[in-house]
Amino acid sequence: MSGLISLLEFTFNELNLYKVYLRVFSFSERAIKLYQKLWFYKEGELKEQVYRDGEWHGVVFMGLLKRNYKE
Repeated sequence: MSGLISLLEFTFNELNLYKVYLRVFSFSERAIKLYQKLWFYKEGELKEQVYRDGEWHGVVFMGLLKRNYKE
């Protein structure tokens, strides 16, 4: 997790970007919880994008604004 925090620090402090976003499959519950701990929030979901283990799953979009990033 420290690698991801370092990447966020570089993104916001060195590159001076205002927003970072990511995509994650909806069945990746552990990953979603991790991103939420890092202050990412769910912005939306594309339903039924991947078929896995006999079910359709979505793709979740999550974002983090620079003003919401906590060190």
